[in-house]
Amino acid sequence: MWSSRDLTFYGKIVILKSLALSQFVFLLSVLPNPPESFLRDLNRGLFNFIWGGKGERIKRNTLMQPYFEYFPAHLLIL
Repeated sequence: MWSSRDLTFYGKIVILKSLALSQFVFLLSVLPNPPESFLRDLNRGLFNFIWGGKGERIKRNTLMQPYFEYFPAHLLIL
């Protein structure tokens, strides 16, 4: 649904933070010990959505840093 829209990089971050991640937080609160493969696939899927299946332009470690360690990562914390 969202991948067919022409969203900006920041728009995709907003969609993930407001819609997708809230669903996964609920799921993980019900299922407290998911398999490592589930978390790896979830992480891969989230970054695949952000970059549209293309190569990553910003390193994952940079995107996942707390906002006070890297600017402008305050918009990108996943």
